[in-house]
Amino acid sequence: MKQKLKQLPLVGRAIHAFRYWTGVRRHQQALKSGERPPLEAFTRFYRNPHQFDALLGPVLDFLEPETLGRPLRIVVLACSTGAEPYSIASALVNGRPDVPFEMLASDINADNVNVCQQGDYSEEEIFSNELLPDSFVERTFEKLQRAGGQDSYVVRSEVREKITFETLDALDPDITGKTGKADILFLQNVLFNLTPDVSAPLFANALKVLADRAVVFLDGVDINQRPVLTAEAGLKPLDYEIETIHKEVWRIRKDGWPGLYWGIEPYWPYRKDALQRYATIYTYEKQ
Repeated sequence: MKQKLKQLPLVGRAIHAFRYWTGVRRHQQALKSGERPPLEAFTRFYRNPHQFDALLGPVLDFLEPETLGRPLRIVVLACSTGAEPYSIASALVNGRPDVPFEMLASDINADNVNVCQQGDYSEEEIFSNELLPDSFVERTFEKLQRAGGQDSYVVRSEVREKITFETLDALDPDITGKTGKADILFLQNVLFNLTPDVSAPLFANALKVLADRAVVFLDGVDINQRPVLTAEAGLKPLDYEIETIHKEVWRIRKDGWPGLYWGIEPYWPYRKDALQRYATIYTYEKQ
C-alpha cells in the first residue's frame, strides 16, 4: 500500500518536496558550522561536458568573437593543477579552431602552478573522471611511458601554448592589472571552500576583470549565495541546459548533500529563482 501511495502523482510530489525542503534546512545548518578545508577532489578533466557545449555554442554566439578584432581573452582563477584550463583550451582548439584566443590561468598555490606548467599527468589524474571520453584524451594528450613503465599523459603543444600560468591571489586588489580584462571568466569550485565573509569579497574582486561584454562560469559556490551574488552583480543566467549541467555537478557532489558544506542540492524547478539559482554560466553587459 505504501508503495502504491508513492506512485500517485500528488503524493509522490509531496514526498519529494518534503525530502527536498528537509534537506535544504539541514544543508543550511551545515553551511553555518565547521571549517571549510580547500578541496582538490573535484579537480577533474572535462568535468562538466555540457558546460563545454555551451562554451562552443551559445557563449561564443553571445560574445561574437569575430567582431572583437583581437583574440578572445579567457581568465581562469583558482585553476588548481590545471585540469580546467587545459580542458577549456582543448575544447576550443579542437571544437572551434576558427576562434583565436589566449588564456591566463592562475592559482594562489605555487606548487599547483608548477604542476600546471609541467603539463604532465598520471593515468590516475587523467581518469579520475570515469566518464572522460577517449576522444578528449586523444586530442589533448600524448601518451608516453615514464621510467618504471608507468604511463604519462603530456598535454599536446597546440593546447599548452594557448595558456600562461601564474601564481595569483584572487583577492589581489590589483587583479585586473595582473590579468587584463576577460571576455570569459572561470571562477569555479573555489567559493564554496570559503565562508560568506570571504567568498563575497573574492567574488566582487574577481568580477573586476570582466570586459564590458563577458561571460562568467561559476560552478562551486554556496547554492543560497549564488542567486544573490549574481543578481546583485547584474549577471544573467545563460538559459542553456541548466538542469542537465546541474545534474552533472550533482553526480560529483551528491555525497555531500545535505550534511557537508560542499554538497549540492538536487535540481528543484519549482523555485521562483530556479534559473538564477541553478545556472553555472552567466552573461554580463556593462550598463
